[in-house]
Amino acid sequence: MTVFRMILVLCVLATMCRAAGEDGAAAKAADTNRVAALIKQLAAGDFKTRSAAEKELAACPRSVVPVLRAWENTDAPELQVSIRNIIRAILTDPNRIATAYYVFDTGSGDLSARKTKWAASAEEWRGKATVAVAFTNGRSSTAGSFAQSFVPHCNEIQTVELGVYPASFDQGWTRLDVREDEEGRPAPLVLARCWILFDKECPVLHGQWTPFAFPDLTVDPARKYWLCYSEYPTGEHRAIVNYKLNMEQDGYAEGGLWRASNSSPSAQEDALFRVLSNGGPPPGLRAATDEERKSLPKVDPGEQPECVGTTGLPE
Repeated sequence: MTVFRMILVLCVLATMCRAAGEDGAAAKAADTNRVAALIKQLAAGDFKTRSAAEKELAACPRSVVPVLRAWENTDAPELQVSIRNIIRAILTDPNRIATAYYVFDTGSGDLSARKTKWAASAEEWRGKATVAVAFTNGRSSTAGSFAQSFVPHCNEIQTVELGVYPASFDQGWTRLDVREDEEGRPAPLVLARCWILFDKECPVLHGQWTPFAFPDLTVDPARKYWLCYSEYPTGEHRAIVNYKLNMEQDGYAEGGLWRASNSSPSAQEDALFRVLSNGGPPPGLRAATDEERKSLPKVDPGEQPECVGTTGLPE
């Protein structure tokens, strides 16, 4: 696709945004027009113009990445390289990772009754949501960090449900990253991150599912991504949750599992998960307060899960 045709497409998209009249449409149109202008400057003959445009684009928020993605297939090789470098610079900046922090909204009363009520509300919520892709066939369980690859088959991810539940050992923060794939292993590119605090009042029943919410996470339906789970126990047992997995041959065909006990990912093992493309916020979670977030572990924002090694899944 030529540079002229790409700019024409972006201008049409900007016009459509203005015509829609929705909240934020004007801002989106302005962003699209500005990105189009900067990409045109990337192809300029003057070095200073190209350099200034590249610097401004690299400082853009993650919301412009889908627009930049449209230029990855341009027939101008130098422009293609510049755009891919800009996308990588945006996505690898840990300060721009879309991050959510949650605690369980436990309410009051008997914990057993609250667990039963939470399970019922979660089932009702799940029944109204759209499950884009799921793997729920597994009878085994284990503990520790893990990374599961998957193909989303949807354009937007709102929630990822994992088959994780309290191990009755330790309390602490758990973290789920959605990462891009790089040569069969989780890439440094963290698309979104969700923290959830597990404590003694956690309403998730044994063997049930925990929802990790990711507002405004846009993905390519056909690309491979990774769900990278980590946990940070506060006690001596070093395990907050157990997670359900499949260790049979008839597993999830489009991905594989990397867990703490393995030196490389296995195409014959899979963690149980559901990817939901809509349905609204999951029940039983609320945003963590500033005071609650003071207990977050101090970690490198770009660190890999401890289970991930140096080799990846074979294609």
